[in-house]
Amino acid sequence: MYNFCMSPPNGRRPRALAFMAAAAYLAIGGVAATIILYGAASSESSPPTILLTALVVVFGASIPIGERPWARTPRTLVLTLTVDLLLLVALLFLAPNPWMPAILFFVLIPVSSRLGPSLRYVFYATAPLTSFAAVLVHGHLSQEWSSVVSMVPGFFAIVVFAESFRAVRESSQESNKLLDELVSAQEQLREVAVVEERQRLAQEMHDAVGHRLTVASIHLEAVSKLIESDPARAAELASVSRDQVRAGLAELRSAVSSLSAPVLEARSLRRRITETVNAFRAGGGVEVATDLDPGADELDIEQATVLLRCVQEGLTNVKKHAPGARARVALTLLRREDRVELVIEDDGPAVRREGESTEQPESEEGGFGLRSLRGRAAAVGGTLEFSRLTPGSRLSVILPVSRR
Repeated sequence: MYNFCMSPPNGRRPRALAFMAAAAYLAIGGVAATIILYGAASSESSPPTILLTALVVVFGASIPIGERPWARTPRTLVLTLTVDLLLLVALLFLAPNPWMPAILFFVLIPVSSRLGPSLRYVFYATAPLTSFAAVLVHGHLSQEWSSVVSMVPGFFAIVVFAESFRAVRESSQESNKLLDELVSAQEQLREVAVVEERQRLAQEMHDAVGHRLTVASIHLEAVSKLIESDPARAAELASVSRDQVRAGLAELRSAVSSLSAPVLEARSLRRRITETVNAFRAGGGVEVATDLDPGADELDIEQATVLLRCVQEGLTNVKKHAPGARARVALTLLRREDRVELVIEDDGPAVRREGESTEQPESEEGGFGLRSLRGRAAAVGGTLEFSRLTPGSRLSVILPVSRR
């Protein structure tokens, strides 16, 4: 029987509450059968036996085990348990032998553990007191005092069991509550991750593809002006524009196929910055000088990517808002201060081209480009500052580096 209950054929394990309910009803049925057999074996009349059996049946029918509809609220639960307690007290004093109904306290006490502390302890104390009173009323104390003594540890054990079961039940409810909160938190984190990934993708599109397309657009404008007066120069700029568009498409495919793929290879930061500067030089209109520390190639890929995007965005803003200016890109690794500093300066006044907004191209806080770069720098523990000069502007990025 034990093996069947613990390893049922269909693989479903019964719940602990189902075992407790089965044990309770077996105890109630056993008491009812004992009363009937005791009445049949004695010379007593049948009405008391029928009455006692009916009280046991009513007790078993009303005891709040499982999901009884009349005991789902605290108020109805207290009322139901009070009725069951009165039925049990009546059985104790009406039965010819009080030890038979006293067994039912082992059913009532675990159920009463669902009550609050004060009422719960009242039910716990009622069990031994009423049983002892019934023994006194029936005059069995002198003959069965040893039975009274032996019942005390039993009552104590069932109270300990009831409190332990109550603690397990509350712990299970708390665990279920925490599990629900964890599931809710996971859903919220998933939503946050989606939003962050969208923002990261927007930054990637702006910093990478947007930079390429901006350079290509500026070059194509120059092509339209030089195509008649200087066809060779126009063809050269058209070739540069084509290369920029191709590079932008390649970066777009890379970002779509693998958003987490690095845009730099190891030890390639200076080479990529040089390629970016050469692309601006080829387009004309901006003279760019560079001063790149060889130690910059030792930076990790995440930091190098931030610096590369800053160079691309900084030069794009210079060419867009200060054409004809001279720019300088300086990248310095300050080992003693454990930081790397990128500075992009220009000496040109910010001008507006026809059709542009009358507002400043970039405020101190910056547009989307500078805001995204500031977020990238903050993600690796760095800072980004943009300031207006007279004339020109200055973009400064400082990132922390660890000593090797």
